[in-house]
Amino acid sequence: MRKVFKYFVVIILFVIFSGTLASCSSGGKEDVVYDYTDVAYESKDDGNKKVTVENYDLIGAGGYGALYDVSIDPFNDSILATRCDMGGLYMSYNKGKSWERRNILGVMSDIDFDEENDGVVYATGSGVYKSIDHGKTFELIFPSKESIAGHGSGGESMGECIYTKDFADNPENADYEPASSVSTMVINRKSGGKNIFVAQKVDWPTIGGPQYIRVFKTENGKDFTRFIDLPYTSCIKLEYDEARDCLVVVTENSVAEYNQNGKNVWSANFNFSTMVNGIIAFDSYYDKVSQKNTFAFCELADEEKNIDNSCYFTDDLQNRSHYQDLIDLLSLKKLRDIKDEVDKGQEDYAANEYYYWLSETQFFDWRIENIHIARENVFYLYHNCTDRLIENGKETGGEVYISAYLQYKNGNFKWIYGTGVSHAGVTDLSNESWVDWASFGPALGFASSRQNEDMVAVSTMGTVYVTEDCKTFSQRHCTLGKKVEVTANDGNGHEQKVSEVEWGIPVHESTTNGINVQTTYKTVTDPFDKNHLLMACTDIGLIQSFNGGKTWIHSLLSWKDGKAEPMSSYYRNTCYDLIFDKERQGVVYGIFSGTHDAPYFPTTDFLRATGAFAISYDGGTSWTMRSIRAKDNVLPYRMDIDYTEKGRTFYIATEGHGFFVTRDYGQ
Repeated sequence: MRKVFKYFVVIILFVIFSGTLASCSSGGKEDVVYDYTDVAYESKDDGNKKVTVENYDLIGAGGYGALYDVSIDPFNDSILATRCDMGGLYMSYNKGKSWERRNILGVMSDIDFDEENDGVVYATGSGVYKSIDHGKTFELIFPSKESIAGHGSGGESMGECIYTKDFADNPENADYEPASSVSTMVINRKSGGKNIFVAQKVDWPTIGGPQYIRVFKTENGKDFTRFIDLPYTSCIKLEYDEARDCLVVVTENSVAEYNQNGKNVWSANFNFSTMVNGIIAFDSYYDKVSQKNTFAFCELADEEKNIDNSCYFTDDLQNRSHYQDLIDLLSLKKLRDIKDEVDKGQEDYAANEYYYWLSETQFFDWRIENIHIARENVFYLYHNCTDRLIENGKETGGEVYISAYLQYKNGNFKWIYGTGVSHAGVTDLSNESWVDWASFGPALGFASSRQNEDMVAVSTMGTVYVTEDCKTFSQRHCTLGKKVEVTANDGNGHEQKVSEVEWGIPVHESTTNGINVQTTYKTVTDPFDKNHLLMACTDIGLIQSFNGGKTWIHSLLSWKDGKAEPMSSYYRNTCYDLIFDKERQGVVYGIFSGTHDAPYFPTTDFLRATGAFAISYDGGTSWTMRSIRAKDNVLPYRMDIDYTEKGRTFYIATEGHGFFVTRDYGQ
């Protein structure tokens, strides 16, 4: 076993940046662009110095991917932290106006500021990391550095595994499972930051056997020991009940409290609202003055169990008679209060629509999907209504989809922002950004200021939004420049000017504010114009820059019957590879797919994925798709090109279907 283990860990080598260097010569000067796993950097000195963040400038359009969490420093609300699903922890020191990426290997799963110790912040992923300088630097505290025998990779998205000496010597009885990350943590807010619990969700045990949850505990802030083992669950969250001095373990269908000795002292079943990445709509707050806890959580309807949609808050988790339902409080009177407030000062069409539909119609599905406690009697809610539309007791045959962010303060509801009314063109926040409408959606994470109860940050599928007054709500991932118009040319006599159409077409130039949360596969420089760059990405497909990376536009037009239109969903999710033709100006070759993260060996789903080889005759603005198979059921992800006297030969690697070659440009 030891020999197998040593062989496995040495085949993976982690360096300070996990990517590849690509250089292109242009005009006698070499410009080096560093391809990073979820951003791109450009060298300030032609790549001669050591590869560090200080020697490179961040470039990109900003945003997208998924941001699953956001936190605000309880001592200083200028400091924010967020994390993304593709690897990476981001810190901001100016309320989200700009961000800095922290180089912790592996995907981060939780972020916690210590509410008792200024400057201390924790992040969990492959282990538990601690910062004592407001997130500027992080040190691994669990497993301890002394216990580490090696590192490995657990999957795509920069996944990291930490192998301990304990596991190397005796894997059957080792405490720490290397193939799984630390999913969640909680700090006892009466312990001075010393009593901490972390949970490891073991999805794939390295040596086989059943899946399980393992909770570790420390009473001195550094030495973690095994606390309890729990049955496996797909979602888990840890909170703490300071009033009862108990750990609270939340899963998608239950909540339980354990005392400091690991004894289960109470449990109950619920049908909690859960979202992507195992997020559970459950939050807690501890008031140091009153020494009381407040818990809040969202429960979804289950007809078989006779459960209604609810959003409870309580000061006693174990006593259901103390539960209050915010949905019951969100009555017609409260809705009218919201409308009155909008009429007084907020000219917000969506808010008026929200009032109208909730007060004048009936919904089959009316739920609060996520909740955050800012302090006692101050909550932030994500309210979602979707189903058949009923007017005057009759079905209209239509559907309505409404999403709203609300503040509940001391018995009163306040409108913050909303979108999604089906019959009206409601202007939403995507107009402040280059990303499409899907970037603004469910509140996957909430955070609020301890200094200003009207300041809240929200993380969504695409970015972080911040408001400091519950009125002005803005995205914090990019800075927009001017609107643009591009000229598309198919190389066959058709030319078309495009400025503003549906999904994925450039409307604005965009400059990143530091959050680039999509995997970057390649950044290439036009051999005929050193300021023209193309960047191949997950989720956003392809972006291009005409000024050396200062600003970027989206480039997902494809040609069909002599007309340039938005690229099909079969291809537009990911651009895996790009090559400029070194002899023909304006000609670019690309690999596109509707499925990301290839190659991904543990699954066979990718064998049914779609993709294509593509050619651009206008420098990457528009593309002609060339299917590798007639039904598009091949996912290509890498190519190489051979220049011959007769033309070009392309070699293309695919997921599970072998290698393909074409000598006639994909015809």
